[in-house]
Amino acid sequence: MSFLFRVFEQRRKRRVLRRMVAELPRLLAQRYGNSDSYSRAQVRKTLEAAGYRGRYVEYAYALCLNAADAERELDNRVVSARLRKELADEFFDGDTDFTIKLRRRGEVGNSAHTSIPLTDQALGARNHGITGTADADVP
Repeated sequence: MSFLFRVFEQRRKRRVLRRMVAELPRLLAQRYGNSDSYSRAQVRKTLEAAGYRGRYVEYAYALCLNAADAERELDNRVVSARLRKELADEFFDGDTDFTIKLRRRGEVGNSAHTSIPLTDQALGARNHGITGTADADVP
C-alpha cells in the first residue's frame, strides 16, 4: 500500500467513525430508548437502516455492545479490546469503559474538541486582559 493511499484511508476511517460515534447513539436511543449498551440485533438493524455496510462495522459493535457481547460478535477478545481502545483514544479521552448512553452535545469527543463556555478569566487571558466578550477586538 502506498503512503498516499494509507493517508486517505486513515482520513476516511476517521470521518466514518466520527459520524458513527455521533449518529449511532442517537439512532439507537430513538429506536430502543436510551441505554448504556444495546443487543446485537438492535445494533445490526440500526446499522442496516442507517446505511452502514462493510468497512468499519466492527467498530459499531465495539461501540454499542457491552464488552462480552462485543467479544462474541467479533469472535475475538483481543480484537474487541483493540477496537474499544482505538475508539476510547479518539473519542472518549482514553476511557475504555465508555458507554454510548446518549450525551449532551459537546460531551462526546476529546476535551480538545469539545465546545465549553469560556469563563471571564479564560476570555481575559485570550483577549489580553479584556474580559466579558468572546469577540473583543485584539490589537
